Amino acid sequence: MKVTLLRHAISVFNETSASGRDCPLSDAGRAQARNLEGKYDVIVCSEMKRCLETMYESRITASKIIKTFDCREWKKDICDFLFGEDETVPETEEELLERVKAFKTFLLTLENEGSVLVISHGDFVQRLTGSATSLKNAEMVVFDLATSSFVTEAPSVPEPVVAVEAPAEPVAVAVEAPAEPVAVAVEAPVEAPVEAPVEAPVEAPVEAPVESA
Repeated sequence: MKVTLLRHAISVFNETSASGRDCPLSDAGRAQARNLEGKYDVIVCSEMKRCLETMYESRITASKIIKTFDCREWKKDICDFLFGEDETVPETEEELLERVKAFKTFLLTLENEGSVLVISHGDFVQRLTGSATSLKNAEMVVFDLATSSFVTEAPSVPEPVVAVEAPAEPVAVAVEAPAEPVAVAVEAPVEAPVEAPVEAPVEAPVEAPVESA
């Protein structure tokens, strides 16, 4: 099972090394969170203030959000304690590793839920992955729980499938070729023969009778 892991953006403690309990994001951290985006089926978010603010300030969306203290930070600095908790009794590393183990088991129950994003903390994610180094603030990585290894490429988040009808096949219409023009023999009109003019016969002059002397 592959999950995307995100460390919260810059907190007041990260910026100044001084803060009270359950420290929030700094102004720089809020600006950093606003650049985060993505779409997931499930978000599992630590209920520490800096993680919740990272989620709400970002443009990350999900169909389901699970808030839990199971992936809170290792309780050793004052900023990692909630109001009312005794900061003089820090969490041991053995206790942290037991919590990490239980959280990993919980993540496996979400295997059929689709894409999963975990918003957590530097020390907690480092123990979850077994990495030698901690994630940077607002750094996002993909981790394979089955092989305990990082994945180079982020898993694709499925987009809604829109049914698109295939274009209709063009219907071939038989077009008859234009008929070749038929040559029709046209006989030239027969001219009527021109008759030669007939001269009227010349009558012989009539001579007057000659009287005898």
